[in-house]
Amino acid sequence: MNFTYLAEEKLVILSSRADTTKVRYINNNPKIALLLYRSGSNGELPVSCTLHGTATVLEADREMYYRDVHLKKHRDMEAFIKGDNVSIITVKLKHATLSDLEDRVYNWTAENDAL
Repeated sequence: MNFTYLAEEKLVILSSRADTTKVRYINNNPKIALLLYRSGSNGELPVSCTLHGTATVLEADREMYYRDVHLKKHRDMEAFIKGDNVSIITVKLKHATLSDLEDRVYNWTAENDAL
């Protein structure tokens, strides 16, 4: 799954087929956690980040802008971003936890906007 981060809005954009369990769960309980993982390469340590926030499955009147932003970031993924059966989901971030293999843990909150 591809994500687009809008730092100025502290918002993550993602897309999913509208008829999935994921979309139904988000509509029922918008409080979510996203686990992002980057494997280490070129001497970098692997890093994981858990993002916590509130998700919204956007209605047609609000989704066009975010769909366009997401598509510009992931041009090669048009089949997964455009279409009548593709929902655009935004996640308003509240806090995040970043950790590495050396057990260094950093916390970020939207209020403080700093690690």
